[in-house]
Amino acid sequence: SLPGPPQREPRWSEDRRAGTPTRKRPPRCLLVYVRAVHERRLLIGASFLACVGVVWAIWSVPLVITNDGPEAVLTAHMESHYDDPGSIFARQFTVGFGLSGRGFSILYRPLAELFPWLQALRASQLLIVLALAFAALWLSRALCGEARLASISGFAIAFSWPFYMGFYAFALATAVGLMVLAFVVSKPNGPSALEKAAVSTALLLQLFLHGFA
Repeated sequence: SLPGPPQREPRWSEDRRAGTPTRKRPPRCLLVYVRAVHERRLLIGASFLACVGVVWAIWSVPLVITNDGPEAVLTAHMESHYDDPGSIFARQFTVGFGLSGRGFSILYRPLAELFPWLQALRASQLLIVLALAFAALWLSRALCGEARLASISGFAIAFSWPFYMGFYAFALATAVGLMVLAFVVSKPNGPSALEKAAVSTALLLQLFLHGFA
């Protein structure tokens, strides 16, 4: 006898009409959820590896050279030891009334009290770079509405031109500004009155860190 026509895979609707058991198709919302969870785990893992890379980049060299970085370190050092017995700073310099551009000083000085100056500088540089990277990641998530693996690109721009110019206070204030922007963007209906007050306070803090950021 001649072979019959090839058997066609029954459609889902035909299987249901025939009453035969069929495989259940996962709901679309479940697939989206699984994909989001998978991408979030990849993002966490990639962020951890990027943090390790930042630590290695800073600690694998004797010193990350920047343009105005030595001046920032000297200024913070003078602020910490201005009134020390036998210090020449009081005879050479006068304390100004600085209300802005204080970002690096308030970050470096407590670390310099605990560690040698080089380790304190490295730790300060590390915190500045990580703050920029995670601020960009948060802003990317706020704009997309969910965590995306592309947000890891914030680590690529964290070693930025202001950082290598030694504008540490500006870089730190920029990170705070990106965080404030990400917080506002994440509120689709607008921030509440309390949240607006918090944003205003954060902007004042940013002004204290550096006014031009």
